[in-house]
Amino acid sequence: MKVKARKYIHDRLFDESEHRELSVGEVYEVVGLDSASFRVINDKDEPILYPKGLFDVIDPAIPADWITKTVDDVSYTDPPECAARGFYEDYFDGIQAAVQTFDAFKERSSIGSKLKKG
Repeated sequence: MKVKARKYIHDRLFDESEHRELSVGEVYEVVGLDSASFRVINDKDEPILYPKGLFDVIDPAIPADWITKTVDDVSYTDPPECAARGFYEDYFDGIQAAVQTFDAFKERSSIGSKLKKG
């Protein structure tokens, strides 16, 4: 799935002070989603959840192997490597297993090659 950062959000100019790690007009790979957010690898190479309203969907295809789970009435859809509850908390806490798992996911997907070129 691919999304493009919008220039205007709710009839106002994109607020770069609020979302510094995104670039207007840039296309981002979605690496997870829930009902309100897309998880994209931002300009700082971090997999962050952002409100869906910040983006236009360029390619709506979700990989067939992604897993959808519902926790506390919220559905989350993630690659199988990243679908365990608490995975991203472990990743951001620097737990080596989670960091290595996410790095391997990026390498096996088209995301890894895009980041190396960019």
